[in-house]
Amino acid sequence: MKNSIKIGTLLLGLIITTTVSSQQTSLYSQYFLQEHIINPATTGSRTYNPLYLSYRNQWSGFNGGPETVSIGGHYALDRKNGIGGMLFNDAQGGAYTQTGGQLNYAHHHQIKEKGFLSFGAGVLFDQFRGDYTSLLALDANDPAIQVGNESKLVTDISTGVQLNMSGLRLGVSALNLLEAGISDNGALPEDNRLKRQFNLLTSYRAEFDSSFTLEPILMYRTIGSTGQLDATVLGHISDKIILGLSYRSGAALTGIAGLTFNNFLISYSYDMATTSAQNYVGNTHEIVIGYRPNGKGGQVSGDKDLDGVADADDRCPEEAGPKENNGCPYADSDGDGIPDNIDKCPQLKGEPALAGCPDRDKDGIPDLMDECPDLAGSPKNGGCPEFSQLHVLDNKGRTVTVIKEAENGEYVVNGISHKSKYYFLLETNKKEIPNPIYITIVNEEGEHRYEARLGESGYYELVKQPGEDNIEEVAEEEVVEVVLEEEQRKVVDEAFGALEFENGKSIIKESSYPSLLELVKLLENNADWKASFTGHTDNVGEAMFNMLLSKKRAEAVKEFLNQFGVDDNRIVVDFYGETKPISTNDTEEGRSRNRRVDMVLIH
Repeated sequence: MKNSIKIGTLLLGLIITTTVSSQQTSLYSQYFLQEHIINPATTGSRTYNPLYLSYRNQWSGFNGGPETVSIGGHYALDRKNGIGGMLFNDAQGGAYTQTGGQLNYAHHHQIKEKGFLSFGAGVLFDQFRGDYTSLLALDANDPAIQVGNESKLVTDISTGVQLNMSGLRLGVSALNLLEAGISDNGALPEDNRLKRQFNLLTSYRAEFDSSFTLEPILMYRTIGSTGQLDATVLGHISDKIILGLSYRSGAALTGIAGLTFNNFLISYSYDMATTSAQNYVGNTHEIVIGYRPNGKGGQVSGDKDLDGVADADDRCPEEAGPKENNGCPYADSDGDGIPDNIDKCPQLKGEPALAGCPDRDKDGIPDLMDECPDLAGSPKNGGCPEFSQLHVLDNKGRTVTVIKEAENGEYVVNGISHKSKYYFLLETNKKEIPNPIYITIVNEEGEHRYEARLGESGYYELVKQPGEDNIEEVAEEEVVEVVLEEEQRKVVDEAFGALEFENGKSIIKESSYPSLLELVKLLENNADWKASFTGHTDNVGEAMFNMLLSKKRAEAVKEFLNQFGVDDNRIVVDFYGETKPISTNDTEEGRSRNRRVDMVLIH
């Protein structure tokens, strides 16, 4: 009879304890592993990103004792921001069950080079279920006793702050700030709600040598006027073995043992009750399995170069640079004083007004976008002068000179022989192409005025009198084509496979620059090679304009290589307009193939 009274009294105590416990955050002996639930400010504050699965069996000697299963962890997005959460199921003695989750966010602000001050907040989602039909009360009229069945989803919030400095972690938090109601049943519904809970959690890691670290941990929590202290000491041996002892005031003494290996952790705790209830409820077991890969959080870093980027994140900690370039200064590859990030021509020394691009003819149009880079012109004419000009070419297609149209509409060429073979290309924006034109050659033998007529090829040819046939030809140069290795052939094929020009112009598109720069490197590594370029077009439009366009496009590639350091005497330019198609001009596909610049590497 005496024992029955004791058991009945104990059952009532368990019911009341369960009711109060259900209005709190779940209890953990290894609370230091669930720190982000106790204080959301710790979320993402570790140098690793932990994920824990835990199981707790409380009062193993008592049938229907509380059981808690949870999985959760936290993750550092970077050194300053962390996210985390947990899912749990807490069966509290049969009458009460709660299933829910929590989501956290924390921001960590570095305090100079000493540590972090962290702020965090969490949102709790908790589904409470109560089955009171099986409860046997000693006093059936007790207003605290609830009856029937009930299920209710509640939401609450938590917040916290933590200081992390030189091995010391000190934090305070407040849970269940809204004190959400978990039941509308019973005579005292105002008591059936989550209780606001305040926590003080602090720890310090003292490293005695590389193989042993001692970590004392204290947590004090209050629920209403009731307070409880957890005092724990952990020993970390060679970062592999964890041994500890913990005391919870008025409740239990706990032994802790754990093992870490390859970012994994397994830890076990055994609670022995320190009250008289020990004889009836038995002991408590808790096991935690975790995975803790390296993360971005918890790293204290200085800022040696004072650029606002912490050294831990700064790829150039000794040189100031912007955050968007990872703390490094932008390079100035061409030495023109304009950083590469805003330099449109980062490999070419240029003008600040032209975003770092060169402009030889000073017409305000960058050379790589100027169809006449050596003659000042207007933007609407592609950088070329708006007057007509005559290109004088030798029999190899090389430009000898370019002559501006005289006021009388004719062209005067000085210093060339009237007995040599020349070709003439007219560049004009006149609506009607003049034919014929008149060319005067002035040399030591006098002035020689000729009529020049436009041929089918697009060139103007001199109309000479009988006996004035050309008698001098420019000698052909003997060349030997280079036999390329597979990787070298790939560079050449990609350079010209990706070569594109602005529509109807000789301006190379920027998308073609990378492959052309690879060609520059190939030529730099083979100083005895020369590059021979030939320009071609389709047959759309006037033959003269096509011949001129093929010339300018081939010269544009030459100009590009010149700009990047390839000597002029290593580049040969030729052009054929529409005269040498490699496909039909009757289809768009064929015409696209005919619009090209070919290259041969020669010795």
